[in-house]
Amino acid sequence: MDEASKVSPDLYLNKKVLNKLTQINDQEQYAEDYGIAFAKSVGVEGSDQQALKQLRLLPADKVVSGLNLSSMNNVMTYSGPMIDGKLVVESDEDGFSKGHQMKIPHIVGANELEWGFLDDFAPQAAKGIAARTLEKAGERRKQFMSAYQPHLLRGNKNTRDIDLALLGSMIHGDTAFVEPSRYVARKLAANSQPVWLYRFNYVPTHLVGKVKGAYHATEIPYVFNTGIQQYGDNFTQADQKVADFMHNYWVDFAKSGTPAVINQPVWTTYDQKNEQVIEFNTMGAEAKKDPLFERLNELELTL
Repeated sequence: MDEASKVSPDLYLNKKVLNKLTQINDQEQYAEDYGIAFAKSVGVEGSDQQALKQLRLLPADKVVSGLNLSSMNNVMTYSGPMIDGKLVVESDEDGFSKGHQMKIPHIVGANELEWGFLDDFAPQAAKGIAARTLEKAGERRKQFMSAYQPHLLRGNKNTRDIDLALLGSMIHGDTAFVEPSRYVARKLAANSQPVWLYRFNYVPTHLVGKVKGAYHATEIPYVFNTGIQQYGDNFTQADQKVADFMHNYWVDFAKSGTPAVINQPVWTTYDQKNEQVIEFNTMGAEAKKDPLFERLNELELTL
């Protein structure tokens, strides 16, 4: 549900959990062109009521046509959400900056290595992201690289160099998810709204050594306590411990608007002075200053 919408407040829950800012297209004509292209792709011509009727009769599988998270940016028949001046009147970023969001408690957060798999599936693309970002960093390149250490060095002590593919993967995840979640938290806190910031940094036991970190969406089985359904016999007691911590906070938040659980670390509200987060890791849950504080600051300065 978009914060910049004029939809009746009655349709909102009285609390909200955000994982990232929605990417919204502000070019109405651009979106309309994509819509016309989609109609033609399913055999619908024209712009009259008959064409509209034909589009509405399309079955769901034909509308989706295999579209997914991986393919949606590579097709010419899907524009994504757009600012139409009626339902969506501004971007999320503008809405939060101006304090137009619903005045409700929020949990906001992201995973430590959101797009960490990019260097495996598209290493050249990841290297390109890293190269362009380092070029933008200019004189701050040294500080920028320092903020992303020690994760990026590979090789032995005599042949150490930078893993550009991993760096690009980290930058992409931070840009799309991690930094925007902190941005939202800062804007909410500045508006005197209660907001709790989290960082998910846990890898399931059976995947340790096989993946580089906590990737996108891997927190979901922990939030909903569905690890056994997700991983079966691979879901260990250590995994369940993290799930219990995370699920308890979310349930309490849903019930009361405050993630306060007896016998669990106190999760304090976020503000820009304390930079406090709850990090879900091998300890279960730890209250601490955001471990990605410097990294996100450098990214913000660079981009």
